[in-house]
Amino acid sequence: MVSIPAAVRSNLRRPQAATRNVVAPRVRRGWVWPPLSALIGMAVLAGLAGLAIAGPWVWQVNPEAQDLVNRLAPPLGFGGSSAHPLGTDTLGRDTLARIIAGARISLPLGVMATLLAGAIGITL
Repeated sequence: MVSIPAAVRSNLRRPQAATRNVVAPRVRRGWVWPPLSALIGMAVLAGLAGLAIAGPWVWQVNPEAQDLVNRLAPPLGFGGSSAHPLGTDTLGRDTLARIIAGARISLPLGVMATLLAGAIGITL
């Protein structure tokens, strides 16, 4: 066994706990507000859910219909027309209609997968 001299042993101290500046959460009447990124994420998710629910009544374009004359049309703000606000793909299919159709399938499937995974995790 190696003995450590007393002069060296006195210099060997336990490391101090790192002190950091803790920022108090924003509190308003007892409720802690979520971060801005969470609010933005919830707003995007709510917008997609609203689009999935009300989309077929608002935008009545078939997502599978091909229009080869209007293929690769740019979005509305970049020279496109109001007939295809988000533009079209390489086969002329409307991008907004395809997003609505995809959200109608993906959002319920994602919610069910999350609930199933949560139930399995809680059970385990």
